[in-house]
Amino acid sequence: MRKIVFVTAMAFGLIGAQAAARAQDEEPAADPAADPTAEPAGDGTEGGGGDMAMAPAAKMRLGGALAFVLPIGDWADVTGIGIGVLGRFAYMVSPKLAILAQPGYIHHLDKDMFSTREMVLLVGARFMVTPEIGVGGDIGYTSIKGCFDGTCGDSQGRIPLNIGAEYSMASGLYAGASLFIPNLLLKDSDLDEKTLMGIMANVGYTIGL
Repeated sequence: MRKIVFVTAMAFGLIGAQAAARAQDEEPAADPAADPTAEPAGDGTEGGGGDMAMAPAAKMRLGGALAFVLPIGDWADVTGIGIGVLGRFAYMVSPKLAILAQPGYIHHLDKDMFSTREMVLLVGARFMVTPEIGVGGDIGYTSIKGCFDGTCGDSQGRIPLNIGAEYSMASGLYAGASLFIPNLLLKDSDLDEKTLMGIMANVGYTIGL
C-alpha cells in the first residue's frame, strides 16, 4: 500500500512539474506599460534611424559629370587635353550590378593648330566590388572630327571602348578614371588610321529617381 501511495505521489509530482514548465514557456511577453522602467519599442522615426536609415538605394539614378581626357601615344602627337561633359543614366539591376548610358561631348585643345572633337554615346555596366567601388567597361558610338585652325572636317563614326573604375558616395557624388579608346573599331584601313588612346577622368553627381 505504501508503495502505491509513493508511486502515485511521484506521478502527480511529475505531472505538476510539467504543467508548471509548460505555463512558464507560454507566458506572454511583459507589457512595457506595466513596467515604467522598460524602454519603449522604437517606431523608426527618432534619432535619424528606423525606416529612413534602412531605406534601399534608388534603382535608377540620373546625373552628369565633367570629363577630362589626357591623350597618350599617337593621339598625344596630334591633339591636346580634352575637356567635356557626360550625361549619366544608371539602373541598378542588383546591389552588385549597374547598367549605364552616358552621352557626351569632348572638345580637345589645339596642338600645332590641330585638334579633335568627339561626340560619344557610351553604354556599359559596372560590377560593384564594394558598395562604393565599381569596375567595368563601356562600348557604344563615337563621332570624331579632326579640326585644323578652327575648321573641322567631316565626322567619322567609330566604335569606342572605355574601361575603368569609379568611386561613389552616398551623397550622389562620384569620381572615376578609365582608359578611353574612341576608335577601337571601324577604323579607316585605307588611311592606316592609328588607334587613339587616352586617360579619362570624370567627376559628377547623380540623383535617385
